[in-house]
Amino acid sequence: MTILDTLGLIGSIALGICNLPQAILSYKNQSSKGISLYTLIIGFLGCATLFLYFLLKLPNEIFLIFNYLFNMACLSTILYYYFWGKNV
Repeated sequence: MTILDTLGLIGSIALGICNLPQAILSYKNQSSKGISLYTLIIGFLGCATLFLYFLLKLPNEIFLIFNYLFNMACLSTILYYYFWGKNV
């Protein structure tokens, strides 16, 4: 593995888990109020389109496919509590 591959792997892992802390906080508080809805929607659409791109064009990139699927799950959790959580 080259230094460039290592940088790509580190960046991919960081982006893959960047929404996890907010998803956990939204779950604990049962609310995502105060978060920009536009940021959540744009992030979800970006992950969804990249997920489909890698799934259809580069199906051997399992790590990236899982990365975007995991990020969409985190964003879905945040969006769920944004719309149906407690009004805090």
